[in-house]
Amino acid sequence: MRSTDSRPLALTVHQPWATLIVAGLKPFEWRTWEAPAWAQGRRVVIHASRLDPKAHVLDRLIAQIDCDLGTRGGEGLVVEPALRLLRDAAAVRHGKLHHGRDPLPRGAGLGTVLLGVPASKFALRAQGKVYAHDHHCQVRDPKTGRPRTLYGWPMRSPTRWAAPVPAKGAQGFWTWPHEVPADAVAEEMVDG
Repeated sequence: MRSTDSRPLALTVHQPWATLIVAGLKPFEWRTWEAPAWAQGRRVVIHASRLDPKAHVLDRLIAQIDCDLGTRGGEGLVVEPALRLLRDAAAVRHGKLHHGRDPLPRGAGLGTVLLGVPASKFALRAQGKVYAHDHHCQVRDPKTGRPRTLYGWPMRSPTRWAAPVPAKGAQGFWTWPHEVPADAVAEEMVDG
């Protein structure tokens, strides 16, 4: 979908990835398709899907990052701050942390990023930007069982909004229906 007006594009991302992106802790969004050329170089609203990541899913992700990725941030993650956020979110879901606000808002726009030029995970690994093994560079198509290459979409210059803006999401790129908040907080982007 090509946006024909001046309103920004939006991209719906599952949690916890959406929050990690706007916090500057996840410099690549992984997809099995390349972002179209007309979207590259544009500022895109990151919208968190309504799907709530369950505690056991967050626990498994935390264990995977601790075990597999270590301090190198294999997927491009900024490991220690990402783990802190994930542990807080898991504690909320386990009922162990009650600080009034879920660190993973859902069904809302969270901020914006500047979409860079995508590259395959193979290419990013060769450039030293991610530390994935070959088998982590592809996923299997659920219908055909054939391997599909993963593409890293650079999420540059993130801004996080002071408060989430509720909105319905959509698949692929879609036009953001609201004004972009003027109170965005720029995050330090880790060069991925």
